[in-house]
Amino acid sequence: MISQKRQALRRLGIRPYRKILRDQPGAWLVAEFGPGTKYPVVVSTLVRNLIWQAKERIESGKRPPIEKLIRSFWYSDVKPTLQRAGSLSSEFDQYEVVIDQLARLVRGEDLMRYRDLGFGDASKEYRKIGSQPEVIVIAEKEGDWSLLREIHETTGVTVLAFGGQPSNLTAEYFVDDLREKDVNLQKNFYLFSITDYDPAGWIVRDSFISDLNFYGVSRIEHTPLVTPDQLTEEEIEQNKYRLPGGADSSINKKWAKKGGGIDREFYGFEADAIPAPRMKTVIRKNIEPYISTTPLVRKRRGMGTVADAVDSWALARLRGGLNE
Repeated sequence: MISQKRQALRRLGIRPYRKILRDQPGAWLVAEFGPGTKYPVVVSTLVRNLIWQAKERIESGKRPPIEKLIRSFWYSDVKPTLQRAGSLSSEFDQYEVVIDQLARLVRGEDLMRYRDLGFGDASKEYRKIGSQPEVIVIAEKEGDWSLLREIHETTGVTVLAFGGQPSNLTAEYFVDDLREKDVNLQKNFYLFSITDYDPAGWIVRDSFISDLNFYGVSRIEHTPLVTPDQLTEEEIEQNKYRLPGGADSSINKKWAKKGGGIDREFYGFEADAIPAPRMKTVIRKNIEPYISTTPLVRKRRGMGTVADAVDSWALARLRGGLNE
């Protein structure tokens, strides 16, 4: 009986080639992966095979891990292969095909992981696992890193700013970091996001949460930090912009149903509209109820002054007993 993995590989047109694909001449590539509709080869199928063969050769020790960014794999393996096959586009960057096919093999088909190819981690310098790893503050832009780093250093929360890598890879390496720190992925996580107040920022944030779910972090309570409430009416007027597509865009409509927009109009604004000192205050105010030295302290905060009074009474009794 054919395994599910082999069935998936067949469906994707991935075959166990003995020849090294990136070294083959154009005529062979066209005969093997053609004919395409727009190019001599079916680009997506060829790219999938290049990725899978690289994975298998790395795992078998026949090729060293890439240890560079995904863009480097495009330059070393994919671009020259497409060039020889007469299938390199002059109209758009086919690097996006590499990104899409990697995401399909990792997330869509669950056949591999980014780490299988040993890709470099561009976002490594833009994340820190804190002493309170379950409290996470993320930012869409690397420009917010200095602010996040300060929050991390003063509160012990976990912080992450997205870089140039796709969120799939970022989430995978981030969760790997959590595992290395022996963080229980089944616990509750509290995520606070700094993204542009528009559908694009919404998609970035929700995609990352979805990726975390895929990699085993499923109990997430999310709080967006960039909202119109953080700006004055004058500041909103100065910084708002009309969303492309307006009411005709299905994405804009979905975002509006989730509470997006300004005064029921299809407007948004960038996270940078909120001054850094104010954003720092917003972050601290929102994370304060969730940061503590122990779970018991956090529980007490939720219970209020009655619990504090009971604790004080118990401590007084204990001290009295020790003094007797």
